[in-house]
Amino acid sequence: MSSINKNQYVAFVSSLVIALILGFLLLLTGIWYLIVLAGFAASLIVQKRKVVLFLSTFIAGLLVSLIYVMLLPVTYEIAIMNEVATIAGISPTILWMLLFLVSALLTSAGAMIAAPFTPFLVKDKNNTSS
Repeated sequence: MSSINKNQYVAFVSSLVIALILGFLLLLTGIWYLIVLAGFAASLIVQKRKVVLFLSTFIAGLLVSLIYVMLLPVTYEIAIMNEVATIAGISPTILWMLLFLVSALLTSAGAMIAAPFTPFLVKDKNNTSS
């Protein structure tokens, strides 16, 4: 594995882990749209290509939702989601897929919002005036 591929792989895994852990902690607050901050933080910390950040935070958003849903049977939220789907007139499966998709897109949106700010955080090694 070349150094470029190795660096991208390390960036992918590290931003995935950061977004996964922070996203899960933010979902535990009960304010689900705070998951945007997980992608934002992962992007600011890792500071790599936008494609790497988008993919890693998208996957992290899916995994965070999956982990959160696996813990739900204790809280009766599955029954509530099924009732909401029935009231809305859609299939519960579609509602669950939308839950996963929205979480993944929110996490990726946070990463894409932070991506333009990363060049300002990187210190230029060629700058001798500092």
